[in-house]
Amino acid sequence: MTYACDIGNGQQLLVQNDGDDTQVAMSSGDSGQQQSQSTGFTTGGRSRLPELFRTSENLVLRLESKRGAVCPRPRAKRRIRLG
Repeated sequence: MTYACDIGNGQQLLVQNDGDDTQVAMSSGDSGQQQSQSTGFTTGGRSRLPELFRTSENLVLRLESKRGAVCPRPRAKRRIRLG
């Protein structure tokens, strides 16, 4: 399943889970000149929906699998639930 979040400035963050693998991509631009960057890693099957946190300077993606959280929960003023 793919989750998408508009993060502003014409950019979108996409998170896709396929079995034990997770792909994270950021895309920007319109359909005529779209650019994207992506990375993949093994997380195991997810046990809850991904969460995106916006801090004053960064975005932090939290993924939780049956093995536990993939990244620590940051202290953030605004939390964006994908889905």
